[in-house]
Amino acid sequence: MPSAEDLAERAAAGPSGVPVGDFLLDTAVTPDAQLPGRFLADLSEAWRVFYAFGGCTMAVALRAAQAAVARPDLTPQVASALFVAPVHCGPLVVDTEVLRNGRSAAQVTAKLRSAGSPDGQSDVHLTAVFGAPHESRINFIDAVWPADALDLADAVVPPERDEDSNPFSRINYHAQTDFRMAMNGFNFHDPATWEPGPARALTWHRLRNEPLLPDGTYDPISLCAPADILGPAIFAKLGPMSPENPPFLVLSLEITVHFVAPATSGWIMQHTRVPFAANGYADAVVELWDEHHTLVALATQRGHVRPVTFDRSTPDGTA
Repeated sequence: MPSAEDLAERAAAGPSGVPVGDFLLDTAVTPDAQLPGRFLADLSEAWRVFYAFGGCTMAVALRAAQAAVARPDLTPQVASALFVAPVHCGPLVVDTEVLRNGRSAAQVTAKLRSAGSPDGQSDVHLTAVFGAPHESRINFIDAVWPADALDLADAVVPPERDEDSNPFSRINYHAQTDFRMAMNGFNFHDPATWEPGPARALTWHRLRNEPLLPDGTYDPISLCAPADILGPAIFAKLGPMSPENPPFLVLSLEITVHFVAPATSGWIMQHTRVPFAANGYADAVVELWDEHHTLVALATQRGHVRPVTFDRSTPDGTA
């Protein structure tokens, strides 16, 4: 868990008044000296959407799972998170159980909850597999870089959000990331030219404080953040917000991330497709690519899609 000095430093607000986030620091865990298998964390308000961003709480749970396995020879292979209840930013508790710790693989569960919640409660329930690479004659990637994807240099920089008219303008998480539209011929920041089309989006995502490990490599657990990306593909299908097309909120119910290869850049391309949306639910299939056109992760997500109105006087901003 971060030290008091770390907490004070990261609480310093940036120009927007939002705390400055550091994904590695803010999702770090430390063992509870009183109870084996329990880990403590303190997730900064920097990562709040209306509650804590789902990709961030998933990352905290996965870090605790990794710490419980305690095997530097094993890397994350797949992790699946069930979001049982909203999680507020602040002190968190994660209880882990290593189901198997074998020669080349380990399976573990992690139950994350707010620090004030009762023992045994699980607000995020995660299962994960860690494994070691080994030789195999089967070695291929059948996914291809999207033909209509714009490289980063050509991607569309979004305009500044109008705080008075855009209900998503004061979200802390957005201040921690950079975001670019990357589908050739499509720009949903320009409502005048935005025609509803397939439920598909191409976007570049970057954590502003790049999550580099001590050896200089990109932290794979940080891919949980760009993996949580269902909304833009729905917007692409429906068209710009209007009285006939009011804003909506996606609450993650489940996210699964398959880790494919190490990322070699801070910018991650999110290729998102939503093949299904009905009855208040939607599914996303996401490919994550780095700047060098390397597929680094595959993800799936099911979300609860609900209409939303905004009330600045409420703690989470929703009415």
